[in-house]
Amino acid sequence: MDSDLQSEIDNAEQLYSSKKYHKAIDYCQLILAREPRSFEAYKILGRCMLSINRLQEAEKYLYKANVIKPQNYEVIKDLGNIHKVKGDLESAKKLYFQSISINNSYAPALTNLGIIFLEKKDYKNAKRFFNAAIKANPRFSSAWVNIGSFYKEKGKINKAILANKQAIAIDNKMSIAYINLGSFYKEIDDLEEAELNTRQAIRLNNTVAIPYLNLSSILKSKGELDSAEVNAREAIKLESNLKNCNLNLALILHERGK
Repeated sequence: MDSDLQSEIDNAEQLYSSKKYHKAIDYCQLILAREPRSFEAYKILGRCMLSINRLQEAEKYLYKANVIKPQNYEVIKDLGNIHKVKGDLESAKKLYFQSISINNSYAPALTNLGIIFLEKKDYKNAKRFFNAAIKANPRFSSAWVNIGSFYKEKGKINKAILANKQAIAIDNKMSIAYINLGSFYKEIDDLEEAELNTRQAIRLNNTVAIPYLNLSSILKSKGELDSAEVNAREAIKLESNLKNCNLNLALILHERGK
């Protein structure tokens, strides 16, 4: 591969990593116009399409990448992700197992297997794969977040909190870890920590409804009904069909006598 083409692929990868998916897509299309069998361009294209939920196109591009390099464990995992998003957990699981049969220390595939087993309430295997992911790559923050979910389901809130704190120590911009911490602290009635972490989740990503809903609930518990109402309405504006959004607002308005 010539140095100019490699530089363009590096730029496309950086755009994808920065979540500038549409710019990365345009970049990859330009690369493919020059090099129609660019494995990296097809892989990045597929990942971008998956990230913006264009699943049919994601599958098309990732399969093209898989034809060029059939034993690439990352692409096979990404194909599994498409099936997982579609709700076909069995097909996803087969692809994740195929991925780790090629590289048994690939933390993303190990983590995704743990997630599937957790969804199936197979706690033994869920914990086994989360621990395997952490052993393979102790700095893979998603594995820590998900083993935190495992501990939460098992009623071990303190361990769930520690796992999400570890994720943040690795990646302090991981908004889902702050969302989780907010929920966990609320569950143990530490409303100050709950509010602190939930507000940080919103600072990191103010386009998601769940932290606004959670913050509204926290503020309601603190008796700060004006602010609770504001955040409840923001959650509804972002995602009107989110479970409990309208009920939460109705309860706040009832307490305020509206």
